[in-house]
Amino acid sequence: MSVSDAARREDQKRTLITMFRTVGDHRAWQVYFHAGEPEIAETLQTTWRELIDQGLVTDKQSVMGRARYSLTYAGWLRAFIISGDIDTPEVRDRCSRLAKALKSVVKGRQSHYDEFATASGIAADADLPEGWVVNAIHSKLLGVVFPDDKWDAHMEDGRTIRVSPTFGLNHLFDEE
Repeated sequence: MSVSDAARREDQKRTLITMFRTVGDHRAWQVYFHAGEPEIAETLQTTWRELIDQGLVTDKQSVMGRARYSLTYAGWLRAFIISGDIDTPEVRDRCSRLAKALKSVVKGRQSHYDEFATASGIAADADLPEGWVVNAIHSKLLGVVFPDDKWDAHMEDGRTIRVSPTFGLNHLFDEE
């Protein structure tokens, strides 16, 4: 007998939220899960495949035929949203501090060129865990929490953040 759509949906949600909460403030890709671990032992094999196909989980770090899963940045963001954690005052405060630290990189800019900062420097300036900062930038979290503004900062590599001089500006919509 096949599993109902509702049960599959719930299994995906439970698995993503469990992974998200375990990742905590670490970089999403640095926390691995094995199918036999107690927290996710009940996850359906079809759930793993669906999460991989949706780009929310990866199994690229599997070794010797043993599945080893990790959240992608898209999975981290999706779990953040479906868990409801994204709507908390603490997260809004974290996002505000991150935005302020990133904005300081381009404040008083002398040109239209992007500026660069390190993830560790931004984390220190914002008093945030570096892993959380990297996850937030990769996943475009600021654009979800504050959708009216442009949050064009991107990870260049594992440590460097590229910040556009238009970072934090309001989107200008065609008013015609």
